[in-house]
Amino acid sequence: VEATFAGGVLEGLQYKHPITGAATPVVIGGDYITTEAGTGLVHTAPGHGQDDFMVGQKYGLEVAAPVDNAGNFTAEVGIESL
Repeated sequence: VEATFAGGVLEGLQYKHPITGAATPVVIGGDYITTEAGTGLVHTAPGHGQDDFMVGQKYGLEVAAPVDNAGNFTAEVGIESL
C-alpha cells in the first residue's frame, strides 16, 4: 500500500474506459455500495436500475439500455461480435 485516502477524493476525476478508451468520470454511488462486501468500487449503469439511474441523474450521465426485448445487445453497443 503506497497511500490511503477517502474515496471522495476521486470524485470528479476521469479514467480511460478499458474497452472504448473514452474518458469516463469517477462518480460516488449511494449507500447501497459498502466496504463490507466486495471492493466498494462498482460500475454504474443508469439505464439498468433505479439506484444507478439516480446516481446517473446526479452526475448527468447518459441513460442507455442497449438490450432488446429478447435480452440481446443491440447495435448501440458497438461491438459486432456480440
